[in-house]
Amino acid sequence: MQAITINANEWSDAGHAVNHLYDILYMMGRDDVAVGVGGDGGISGAGDVGPDVGGFLPLIDQGVSTAGGCRYRQAIPPGRGGRLDIDTNSGVRRGFLPQGSRGYRPLRQPTAQRVMVDTLSAGPTTVILLGAHTNLALLLMTHPHLRRNVERVYVSGGAVRVPGNLFTASAANPAAEFNFFGDPFAAYQVLHSGVPVTMIPLDATNTIPVTEEFYAEFRRRQSTYEAQYCFQSLDEVLARQMRRTGGGHANTASLN
Repeated sequence: MQAITINANEWSDAGHAVNHLYDILYMMGRDDVAVGVGGDGGISGAGDVGPDVGGFLPLIDQGVSTAGGCRYRQAIPPGRGGRLDIDTNSGVRRGFLPQGSRGYRPLRQPTAQRVMVDTLSAGPTTVILLGAHTNLALLLMTHPHLRRNVERVYVSGGAVRVPGNLFTASAANPAAEFNFFGDPFAAYQVLHSGVPVTMIPLDATNTIPVTEEFYAEFRRRQSTYEAQYCFQSLDEVLARQMRRTGGGHANTASLN
């Protein structure tokens, strides 16, 4: 792992997300990994790339998002059941993770574009996208010469032949998957960029739910701090799902 970038288009706020990542990396003994914040410039409806704004203003909040001005982030509730839970990881972050010396620096935090340019300029790199595609889309549009150093992009997102997972607005859009929905224009740019892409849509992830058996086995196998943190985080996700759906106890749930 060489670098991590975040964008605030969906479930996280920049400062909380960066500090969360710093704490996880400190736990792993990886303070060498750079963390960049998305929000570099913007793309107009005509496809023009705007000026860099330093990486501290989330792209979606500029009114010039890669979705052509639509604020898709409005589909994410700001409080409980939404960004508040993710920003704090329902208390697991502060309750479990050690805090190192690195912290979010408003207006001075390295931008996602700077981190990605430095990483790709150093040589061939595999990119893993676990959220909206904003950061990579902007990089490919503004630094097309670096495409040759993208060995492959693994995309967790999309729904091809199954319903979407936009549970906060499923009645309005039952087909959308959150990672593509967060910045659909950016997703289009990445998928049509010409770089090798492996997409892992809901069609695949729906086939491997978190079952009661998996939960019980995971609970028994927590020999590292990383495993303990992942299990506690999973437990909170299941609990949130149960509160949202009115189901039974968290450890009897299935989570896609």
